[in-house]
Amino acid sequence: MQSLLWWSGAVLGLTFLFHLFTLTPAQKLTTPAAKTECAQSPYCAPNLALNLPYRFWFETPDTKSYFDPVRNLFHQGTYQPDYRLPGYGLLYGFFYSLGKSLELAIWAVGLAQFLLWSLALGLWLRHLDRLGAYRFLAYLGLWLISFSPTAVYVRYLLPEAFALASGLLALYALFQRSYFWAGLGLTWAFFLRPVLGVWFLPAGLWILYAEGPARSNILRGVLRFVLPFALAEGTWLGRNYLLYGDFRPLDGTKSLVDPYFQHALLGDIIGLLRQLGANVPLQWNSPREPFALLTCRSEADLGVWRTAFKALAASPVCPPESLYAWHWELCRLAQIYPYLLEPRPPYPDEPTLTPAACAIEGRLSQRLHRCTTWLKRKYPLTGPLWAALHRLNRLRTVPSAQETFWRRLYYEGFFWFALAGLSTLAYLVLRRGGTTWVWLGFSLLPLVVYWGLGYVERRYWDFQWPLILLGLSEGLRPRQDSNLQPRD
Repeated sequence: MQSLLWWSGAVLGLTFLFHLFTLTPAQKLTTPAAKTECAQSPYCAPNLALNLPYRFWFETPDTKSYFDPVRNLFHQGTYQPDYRLPGYGLLYGFFYSLGKSLELAIWAVGLAQFLLWSLALGLWLRHLDRLGAYRFLAYLGLWLISFSPTAVYVRYLLPEAFALASGLLALYALFQRSYFWAGLGLTWAFFLRPVLGVWFLPAGLWILYAEGPARSNILRGVLRFVLPFALAEGTWLGRNYLLYGDFRPLDGTKSLVDPYFQHALLGDIIGLLRQLGANVPLQWNSPREPFALLTCRSEADLGVWRTAFKALAASPVCPPESLYAWHWELCRLAQIYPYLLEPRPPYPDEPTLTPAACAIEGRLSQRLHRCTTWLKRKYPLTGPLWAALHRLNRLRTVPSAQETFWRRLYYEGFFWFALAGLSTLAYLVLRRGGTTWVWLGFSLLPLVVYWGLGYVERRYWDFQWPLILLGLSEGLRPRQDSNLQPRD
């Protein structure tokens, strides 16, 4: 216990120092204007409670979607809007219920992020410390993880820190054959970030492998493992069925599960962007992103369009110039019917599509479809590979208005380190086996899902970094250390 507290405290202290050293002027609260702006947001205002000179917790555009439904549950009796699973919001709701104080709830959630992040990493670093000659891996991991891009998200009001911690704790329980606790950790990770449901696959395969040929052991292990998920997801499914009358395993409104079933136009835009290897999230787009250009969120000139769609320069069907001219017709239509470019049905006060507008939408959608078809025919084999490599290349850096050589070097360094780590993990799976393939599955499968969907934000890559490093440390340890017990 003492060594666990030491390692967890070391992670906590170094992560805190990392945040102090990387403060930017935009994060400080030293001017009246900055304090006034912060006070206008319910999720930034708690920073002012202790009169600190900087923001300790950071909200994002996603923060409201996690916390607002819980606030509505307390004040209006309904969990709405419900397009997020309640894993992160439940924590906020628990702390809010203790004192009905928004400031207390935000500070409690933020501090819990720090503590659970430190505990989960400290648990694994202590394990590495007990490997004798490989003890240096624990100290190397301590410094690299505490100062990695992953540590940035510990201070953001997002579920990333909790999701990573729950995954690490679930892995620890899994390798100790505490399958109920492993299932509970992965269930919470799923309700924090649904894409992490892919972690159940390598974890379930490990149970089959670890319990050997004894069917009774396998059955008991699998039942204990899936019980938490069955109870939690069953409750959520039941709630959605009573409310909506159909099967909704993820969100309630279905706005993010099937966003392209509302109108074909948005689906064709995203289909073209996926073929180009461009990023397709519905938020976080800079004005020069292809998605922002095609969805009328940018007023960039023709030169920007030629750069963004240079892969179509030789296309007789839709060169960048024709797309540039085409999008003005789309934008005029979207001014009247904004839901054409958003994953939602029309609001009650918005006009419904007229036959003439439907004809315009159909014509524009067909043009986009022809662009995508041309790309597929032009590059039937190399196109998907090029798109995947293009997405991977976009992950190297994080664009910023304050771009510097050292900032670029920092992000690129961790990118190449992680890419080399994934390759080494794959080699170790073939060479040594053991638990390495489980770590590879936890590290790689979420990335595969994100790449397949076209989401190539850097935060998804950074999230996997500690898993890659710890997986390498496990793969490089002596063969006789086949379990989680220290050597004598």
